[in-house]
Amino acid sequence: MNKYIQLIRIKNCVMVSVATIIGGVVVYGLPNIFVDSRVIYLLFAAISTFMFAAAGNVLNDYMDIDIDRINHPERPLPSRALNRSNAKQLVYMFFILGFIPVIFIIHQIIPMLLIYSTSLILMLAYEFRYKNRGFSGNVIIAFLTALLFIYGGISIGGFIIPVILSIPAFFATLSREITKDIEDLEGDFNRITVPKIMGIENSATISSLFMIIAIFFSFLPLIMHLSNDFALTLYTFFIFIGDAVFILSIYKLKFDASFHTSQSYMKLGMLAIFIAYIAISI
Repeated sequence: MNKYIQLIRIKNCVMVSVATIIGGVVVYGLPNIFVDSRVIYLLFAAISTFMFAAAGNVLNDYMDIDIDRINHPERPLPSRALNRSNAKQLVYMFFILGFIPVIFIIHQIIPMLLIYSTSLILMLAYEFRYKNRGFSGNVIIAFLTALLFIYGGISIGGFIIPVILSIPAFFATLSREITKDIEDLEGDFNRITVPKIMGIENSATISSLFMIIAIFFSFLPLIMHLSNDFALTLYTFFIFIGDAVFILSIYKLKFDASFHTSQSYMKLGMLAIFIAYIAISI
């Protein structure tokens, strides 16, 4: 794999962009979005979050190089395929490239700039202060993930539905972040994470509880009847698949101690949730 593609974790960046697009699509509906001229604004928002995610991923590897020599020695920086100077330049470049598309979202430039600036402050606060403080860092990452749907929705003038969809994403991400900390416990020698404070078993329980909350809130669109019957039927089908995978991730986490497998299932579950969100916009 190209070292730069590996460094920015391109799959993660694409997922971030997809979440942003979904946040906009659910506002107008999938059929309408392609005939609405404001779709270009949604594309600008997706490019913005792609670049922001790339910057965040590079910054994360830049800051975690010593930890990654233990947990992820195959990554470009700990393996010395790239040096820290290259990475630092890429962080600046991607954050600037993420900012530029926002300027073209004229009709919503103030709220978009507000969200981008807030996200940037939170990302820097996470890397330089709260990442090593465990739970508060987990909350920041979960909040940034939830903001993706709102960012996409606001880019074309929507707000309420993306906020509703962001709630299960917040709790599912929070669960996965704690699970990742359990998996990386051995290498996190300079971090005060939840598993370091609470122990593995208690942390697994906390992570599972957050996932159960995510599953509960995934039924909000059905309770609030946010779309037509056909779309809600499709949503129900995919949401059950996603929630079933989430439940499987809880089982792997709590009863099988397969931490890496558990958080991989969490990613699959979130992919199914994304498809459900697209379905609700039909």
